[in-house]
Amino acid sequence: MGGQGFMRHASESLKQNRGELRRKGLFKKERSFLNLKEADFNTPNDSIESKKLSKKELKKYKEKTVRSRTKDELYYALIAYASAAILIVLFIYIATKTSEQEQTFIAKEKVINYEENIEKYNYLISSGDDWLKQQKYHNAAFQYRHALELFPNDSIAVFRLISAYDLNCEINQKNCKESDKLLENYVMQH
Repeated sequence: MGGQGFMRHASESLKQNRGELRRKGLFKKERSFLNLKEADFNTPNDSIESKKLSKKELKKYKEKTVRSRTKDELYYALIAYASAAILIVLFIYIATKTSEQEQTFIAKEKVINYEENIEKYNYLISSGDDWLKQQKYHNAAFQYRHALELFPNDSIAVFRLISAYDLNCEINQKNCKESDKLLENYVMQH
């Protein structure tokens, strides 16, 4: 038969727990809702004796109770408003802290991006300048466009690209409209 050891252990555990329960008095039997008898609920005449109060006294107790309730409601409302205010301030603080961290992260990312791309940018600009000296305006414009992809708002690359387009327009009659569009866009942005 299985389970005998388990049953014995459970029985011993229950006995120990019963001994550990706190007693309210040494000589008084503990009274709880579990061991109340029906006789404890009955009154001698099946009615509860109460003192008769006058209307004045009733009104006084009623006002006292209303004041007490109003005071409690005010207290709870004050606690609720204070808690809400604390939560709002905490939310705003967290939101601004997160915003500052995001801005710091974006700034760091821009610095890293700048450091990674500056060498390539310098190479593209110098290569474009070499192509301009050789009068290969299409190749120079190609290099300057790639430099603008790395740093879109760079005025040096924009003006060099415009000059490459202008020279190509003067000598080869090509890309005349591109220089005007590029200059117009640059002026509109700045």
